[in-house]
Amino acid sequence: MDIFHEQYELVKGSRGVVLNYCAQMSPEHLNNAVPNFGQGTIKATLLHISNTYVSWLSKFAFQQDESFLSSEEISGLDDIKKQFERANNAVSVFLAAFPDPEIRITGLKNDVSLNLTVTELFTHVTTHEFHHKGQIMLMGRILGYTPPDADIIRF
Repeated sequence: MDIFHEQYELVKGSRGVVLNYCAQMSPEHLNNAVPNFGQGTIKATLLHISNTYVSWLSKFAFQQDESFLSSEEISGLDDIKKQFERANNAVSVFLAAFPDPEIRITGLKNDVSLNLTVTELFTHVTTHEFHHKGQIMLMGRILGYTPPDADIIRF
């Protein structure tokens, strides 16, 4: 599991670049919908990313009763950062608790259940974040901000 911890540290570093980028934006730009993006706003997309970690790693994998804030309940980046602390905790607990290679995931929509490996599940949540990170960068560009290099290896 050490490799996953190392990899997640890289993910968090990249996330820090994204959050610093978003800190340069006006509150209106964080909250205004950008057409043709699934979550609508940058704030909602950031919340969706953090909620996905908690959903897959706590709610589905551990069958924990989890509640989630709506975008309207989040006032700004400080609240988003708190949600990412929650995601970080979910990752930490997940990686400490699953030495077994396969996990039964239940509680998905339409009562679908899956058998996933720890690698598949961890890869799912981290690549999900990077997918939406790209959307956030593009949304920011559309709103007039120049995105920084937020890849794992930055120049």
